[in-house]
Amino acid sequence: YGKGRVFYTSFAHDRRAWEANDTREHIFAGLAYTLGTLKADDTPSVVIEKKENVSSLEKLASEVLDPKKAGAVSDWRYRQECEFRLAAALFECKDKKVALDVAKRVFARRDVTESLRGVAARVILSSDATFLNTVLDDSSAKVRQAAFGYGLNIPPKALAEALDGRPSEIKCAIIAKLVENKAKCCVKKIASLTSDGDDTVVIAACNALARLGGVENVEMLNDLRKRGGNIGKAAEEALEIIPGAGEKIFDLAKEDKSLLAVAGKRAEVKLFGRWKEFAFSSDKAVRKVAWRGIRNASSPLTQETLTQWFIAANDEEASTAGNILWQSALKSLDENDREKALVDIWKKSKGASRKKVEELLLRDKGLKALDVWECLAKDATFGEDAKKAYCEAASQIIKGGGESKALSRNLWKAKASRSAHNDNAMKAIDGDIRTRWSSGFNAKGASFELDLGESCFVNEVTLNTEKSANDTPAGCEVFVSDDGKNWEGPVATCDDKTKKSTTFSLMLAARYLKFVQVSARKGLYWSIHEVEIKAGMDIKKLEEIKKTAAAFGLKEVK
Repeated sequence: YGKGRVFYTSFAHDRRAWEANDTREHIFAGLAYTLGTLKADDTPSVVIEKKENVSSLEKLASEVLDPKKAGAVSDWRYRQECEFRLAAALFECKDKKVALDVAKRVFARRDVTESLRGVAARVILSSDATFLNTVLDDSSAKVRQAAFGYGLNIPPKALAEALDGRPSEIKCAIIAKLVENKAKCCVKKIASLTSDGDDTVVIAACNALARLGGVENVEMLNDLRKRGGNIGKAAEEALEIIPGAGEKIFDLAKEDKSLLAVAGKRAEVKLFGRWKEFAFSSDKAVRKVAWRGIRNASSPLTQETLTQWFIAANDEEASTAGNILWQSALKSLDENDREKALVDIWKKSKGASRKKVEELLLRDKGLKALDVWECLAKDATFGEDAKKAYCEAASQIIKGGGESKALSRNLWKAKASRSAHNDNAMKAIDGDIRTRWSSGFNAKGASFELDLGESCFVNEVTLNTEKSANDTPAGCEVFVSDDGKNWEGPVATCDDKTKKSTTFSLMLAARYLKFVQVSARKGLYWSIHEVEIKAGMDIKKLEEIKKTAAAFGLKEVK
């Protein structure tokens, strides 16, 4: 028809139809043709030129609109076919003047189907935007919907003017159409709807402002955010993505600290420096939220600034700052550059920040970290501090002692903050790779806790997920404890890029381990089929470490 063939079927809406061979062959042939695997003659059987198109349209209109025509009323199937063909002809007609005339006649008739009147409404609106109010006032939902179909270009100004006095459903549809048309010229009108009495309209307006609005809408959206509920959530989500509003949000956050969480989700690298005043606030709670935002906005581009902040961080934030610096910048460096960067930062750091660097170096290099401190022990300026660092690391390693091997799981116990179905935590340590613990969907913040039964030196922990390859953690932090109540860390982290298994190098003594998922993957669980732990180390190497540590001043460690 026209320039090609149309494949359409309403067959197979039930099982009986699908069981008919001819129906299946018909559908599969159409699909095969569409995919290009079935070659067929697709030369148009009917080519309608402009003149024929016009005459065909007028003839069809006469069949539908003139009740005196044979079959127009008595045979409903024939009438239905005529209406369907008339709708297609209205769209196909190249003579817009003729199409408009027919469409107006069709729209005025109440005895034709709503679908045909809806098509007529679209044809009229494509030529006359002032007809919008007439369409929106129509009693038929199908006719009203005609104003919002894809490809119909009604001027944004006409849409905005049609908002006044409309039902909520229509207001929401108009707002969606303005967003589709990227109608920034209507932002003020959309913003005025945030005071509407219907929550659905207010939420739709917030969603629209997220895409069309700007800095001028920030304060209003922030007021709506404070209302809570669905409106508050919609306003907050708008603030998280509204373009060009980052600076304003930081300005308001000086008085309204709850906006820091919003700034954190925006994660704007170009505004990274704005976090400094909050990261070093006298308010501990503010510092905590600020460092979360810093984590989101950090990247290799912010390494220099983040390094300075880490060195100056309060002892309470040193561990968090160090993990962020490691994850966002240092981890991606090659081994030699990473070691050099860590040593340089260690030399500039003090207190908890320096201790964190020592932890990171031990985590990254394992026993080779001792070689770094042994070499630095000869340095005139930092030699004594390096000896202390060696002794600190050595004491942890010596406490573990023994030959490096897989840790027996006889005394292990496991629990989790949440579990899906029957996938309880103990299935992650039952020795059967076919069973698993899983978190269920949307498990951001979910934790898996392991009691080893006794304190031991843990070299390495692997969370085996090979049987559920995509269910590795969406970012993870590892914490350790001697009593299962007071936790230290995170002592190790991972990003969300691991597949099949996730391995953490710990190099420390502990009894309890806790793994906390930082984020979540949409549509996926976090699963663990088995936990595998390597503990202890080579006896000969252990004696060498003891000897060097003793020379550096370490008293005997039991």
